[in-house]
Amino acid sequence: MEQHRLDVLIASNPANVTYISDFWNDARALTYAILPFEKYIEPTIVLSMGNLDYYVNTECWFKDVKVYGTFFPPIERSKGRLTGPEAKLGELLSKAKLERDATSALVEVLKEKGFAQSRIGLDEKNITPVQFQKIKKNLPKAEIIWASDIFREIRIVKSLEEIKRLKRATEIVDRAYKGVLGIIEEGKTEKDLGTKLMLEMVNMGGIPSSWHFGGGTRSAMPNLMPLTDYALKKGDVVRFDGGCIYQFYYSDIARTAVLGRASEKIKKYYSALQEGQRKELENIRPGVKASTIYNIGIKAIRESGIPHFTRHQLGHGIGLELHVYDPPIIGPHDNTILEDGMVINVEPNYYELGSFGLALEDTILITKDGYELMTSGLGELYIL
Repeated sequence: MEQHRLDVLIASNPANVTYISDFWNDARALTYAILPFEKYIEPTIVLSMGNLDYYVNTECWFKDVKVYGTFFPPIERSKGRLTGPEAKLGELLSKAKLERDATSALVEVLKEKGFAQSRIGLDEKNITPVQFQKIKKNLPKAEIIWASDIFREIRIVKSLEEIKRLKRATEIVDRAYKGVLGIIEEGKTEKDLGTKLMLEMVNMGGIPSSWHFGGGTRSAMPNLMPLTDYALKKGDVVRFDGGCIYQFYYSDIARTAVLGRASEKIKKYYSALQEGQRKELENIRPGVKASTIYNIGIKAIRESGIPHFTRHQLGHGIGLELHVYDPPIIGPHDNTILEDGMVINVEPNYYELGSFGLALEDTILITKDGYELMTSGLGELYIL
């Protein structure tokens, strides 16, 4: 904030809200997290009335709560004494002074805290043009700076706590997939195996997130959802790509198996992808550009057996988001310099429509000397 000369930083994107406040919800209602530069000014979270129970059940360190909306949870007080989260929710409900909408509540907070004429960093990714115009109209003397890129800059290097959560999220999906490997057999359907995979993750404390599971020629489809009743048969490629959420942080790995004998083409192509991943990993260290790693990987794969190989990226950052990747992107146009403390996924995947899809994706922590592997081992071609 000091570098950008901000008096206050406001998050609206759910991932950014979580990053600065530790508040999480399912993103159905707009939330603002307001973090002043001066430590003597208390930070504030602006919540929908209907999301107050999320607040009491998460360890949000913002204690000043501003509530908006007209939805009132259908809660009646028990005649007995409330304790724990119920007591906290009851207290918040009794003290709530409702604003009409989230933007009105945000403006009110900024005025109350003396930011009506300040330099404000506003995360624009979850704000509509109408909402922004309302903020400008009600704070005509404020200087508003777009802050989405500032958040991405802040989040690119992970803290020790973030690394701990990312490691656990990765461990969960890694172990879940290995559990499913043991039951893959002829006649099993995508639904059978996908359901087992989800249950494995849930039983270890993960929330299944974006993941894809498919067999046969469907393995070449990049987005293997929804699961189907397709029954596996001998010779099928089975591809999994995805992960879970653990304490707000995502995991994302990919693995490939073949039921029965793998063709020479499949073995040759998978070996080329492994060589590309190996070359990427050999060169990953602080000070190297993301685009340099991409070029190294592409060259290695083409020279090792897939001369026509091309792909928009060979890896990406990971953290509080997955559908919008954390930087850096291991792609041809991302010149981000790799740093100690970044967590990235390395994924040289290949899809051949009508035939098969091959995927290997592993998560690493960049260290001062190179990298630390966060998955239990690099993706191999499992022959079942």
